[in-house]
Amino acid sequence: MNPDDIGILSNADIPESIRAKIAEQIVGAGDREAQRALEAKRLAAERTKFLWNTPVVAAIAGLLTLTATFVFERLTAKDETVNTITLEQVRTELEQSEARLKQELELAASENLARLEAEAKEREFQYEIVRSELTNAEKSNAERAAVLLFLVRAGVLSTLNEDELREMAEQQIERPDATIIPQLTPSPQNLGGIVGFDDSGLVSGFDIDHPARQLARSVGRLKIMNANQAVSMCTAFLVSKDQIATARHCVDQEYQRMRFELFPDGFDATISGGEFETYEVSNTPATIYRGDGRGGYAVLTLEQPVGDAFQPLATDPSTGAEGARLGVIYFRFGSEQRAVWGAPDCKVLKWENDLFYHLCDTGAGTSGSPIIDLETNAVVAVHTRRSEFGGVAYRVVD
Repeated sequence: MNPDDIGILSNADIPESIRAKIAEQIVGAGDREAQRALEAKRLAAERTKFLWNTPVVAAIAGLLTLTATFVFERLTAKDETVNTITLEQVRTELEQSEARLKQELELAASENLARLEAEAKEREFQYEIVRSELTNAEKSNAERAAVLLFLVRAGVLSTLNEDELREMAEQQIERPDATIIPQLTPSPQNLGGIVGFDDSGLVSGFDIDHPARQLARSVGRLKIMNANQAVSMCTAFLVSKDQIATARHCVDQEYQRMRFELFPDGFDATISGGEFETYEVSNTPATIYRGDGRGGYAVLTLEQPVGDAFQPLATDPSTGAEGARLGVIYFRFGSEQRAVWGAPDCKVLKWENDLFYHLCDTGAGTSGSPIIDLETNAVVAVHTRRSEFGGVAYRVVD
């Protein structure tokens, strides 16, 4: 409603009935105007709808949709590529970290084992000193006590109970007639096959080019079946293509059958047993060498020569001086081919005619194993048994 209409409707000089009629006309005109405006908007909407439904607009809309989809897929693919690269990098880093951790743990375990072995050997050495003093019958109690007190004060017996040793030694010196530090009787028992920590390792665990792995091809397992069908086992090794050497006592008994088994790649019963070749031992009587009433070694003949994959071990009786470093290859318990190679105490202790004593770790089933001089990799002796001094080996005959 405009100002002129308002002026007319508010003029008191115009009769009220006329002003009412004028108001009706003005309101009706407003309604018609509003109706026309509404109709115009409806027509505009219909026109717009018609335009968007045309094929051109539909084609444009489809093109825009395809473009948007393409862009979205490209962005998604890029994100996936980035995520893939990131996951690969994380996986690689985790593998490298795991490898480093494993290496560190293995190094720590190796260092800890070496430390424990060194401590055990040191304690064993110190105990041996005390034992040797206490078994010395030529000294009095006071003399033995004086030696022990000196060793304690010098720090030689540091891993033993120094305070108790010092107190006992001082009391014995003060009371020489009393028995505070007793005299021990030497034990005649044999020294066990494994002294301290086991220095042997599976042959299959050595590198393929290691001498122990190569020489082990010629070291086999000897199975002996006696008249009662009982089976015993020893170690034997090739001295020629059709002859083997072993400990004499392995073949002293009456036997019904003997079989020699060779394992070209090393034998480990905990894995698969490995492939082996079997050779029957002939009934030809064994030749005994270094027989001294207590032992020696025997040479047996095979019914047929071994294959080309196996070669006899070289022998050299001139080597193996006292203190020489040794190696030994054998079948322990008849189930595992093992070797001691480069161990500090695996060496010649002393010679007695044609036999010597050694401290190489052995065990059940190792009788007949070759003792090898590490300087020449040649067999110097045949291991036969244990004694109170350690292992006993007989010098080979050239």
